[in-house]
Amino acid sequence: MPRYNKKRKAAVDAIVKEDIYKAVNRILSKYHPRQFTMSLVAREAGIARGTLYNYFKSKSELVVYAIMRAIKSYEDRMQRIAASDMPAWDKLLAIAELDMSVPSEKRQLVSLLFQMVSRATMQKEAEKSIRQEEECITKIIESGLRQGIFRDIPASDILTAYFGIVEKFANRILADKSNRTVAEDVKIAMGIFMNGVTARQS
Repeated sequence: MPRYNKKRKAAVDAIVKEDIYKAVNRILSKYHPRQFTMSLVAREAGIARGTLYNYFKSKSELVVYAIMRAIKSYEDRMQRIAASDMPAWDKLLAIAELDMSVPSEKRQLVSLLFQMVSRATMQKEAEKSIRQEEECITKIIESGLRQGIFRDIPASDILTAYFGIVEKFANRILADKSNRTVAEDVKIAMGIFMNGVTARQS
């Protein structure tokens, strides 16, 4: 009986946390981050405020959880792209689009994170995800080198160039300074990455 109760509690906890996570995303799609409160989350999730605090002791703890859930979703999508049968270049394009769409989708959540969580905590939480992305993209680049898609230069140099340009475009999107769609930004960024900025000679 105790083992059954533990399994049942784990299942209930997972459902409640999922409802809380969805509530956070709904709130941030409708309200400014400054209006984000634990009471609003509890109401949106359909649970008592005390129940919410049973799962998250503070607003910052909840925000970190929501960010980590978003990162996990991003990592899962990236791994699915990497494991697909697409050519290396198409995989890199798909991941670039993912890298640039996430800031747009999660702008409010990231803004809230900056307001509430220390840089040290943010850096610690992000380091593992960054390492995983670097490893994933490096494998794609190495595959592209074998296929003759990329110039015969170290994969680490290609990785640096990729992150340099994609990060700049993603930061512009996050700051809401781009007047183009994500697809348009991806096309421009990856065109520069692949072909440089010099005009082709006729």
